[in-house]
Amino acid sequence: MMTESMASSLHSTFAKTLVVGASVSAAFVDRNPTKRFLRSLGLLGGSMTHAQGGAPGARVLSSLKRSVLDQVTAVIALDLLFWDSVIGLGDPREAKAFLKGFFKELRARGLPILIGRVPGFHALQIYRDELNEAIENEVRAHREAGFAAVVVPLDQLFERANEDEGVHIDGRHHRLEDLIPDGLHPGPIAAEYIARELGNCAALLAARTRSA
Repeated sequence: MMTESMASSLHSTFAKTLVVGASVSAAFVDRNPTKRFLRSLGLLGGSMTHAQGGAPGARVLSSLKRSVLDQVTAVIALDLLFWDSVIGLGDPREAKAFLKGFFKELRARGLPILIGRVPGFHALQIYRDELNEAIENEVRAHREAGFAAVVVPLDQLFERANEDEGVHIDGRHHRLEDLIPDGLHPGPIAAEYIARELGNCAALLAARTRSA
């Protein structure tokens, strides 16, 4: 059960959230874990979204007006670097440079961030490991500088779903194809499951934000 103190901390941290990423971040609420999470807090109306379906994170970040960061209290970037991991679509050096610059902008404003690791769905994602390492490195640097950052382990969720046992959600057994019916985007079942995991990560972020 969420304590009054924790609820207050979550509302303070995510009062004005910037949602940034690709198609999952741009989706409607029923297939959007981030928006489901914010709705559960009653904070969806105060959020801002900067997301482009099918766009590498380097392109998304290059078009983000930095003045937007002056208007928010936190950032959630669930699927920011997904398309950067795909050969022919992303340039890992460019993606890492934009990611580093983005974190520098966040630190300049003292903003906390939840950022998702890149899950692996296709063999064409040859840059996935390299980008996940970059995400971990930037989160570590953010923390070492005294700011709150938490990685959302999306890759582990989908790996568990691809195992023989799959995952159990609300007492029912689900395989990977149940979670991503089109082979790429979360369906409503996965969106709700990820939203709950996001809530756990958000509680940790809020606690770190409060102690930072």
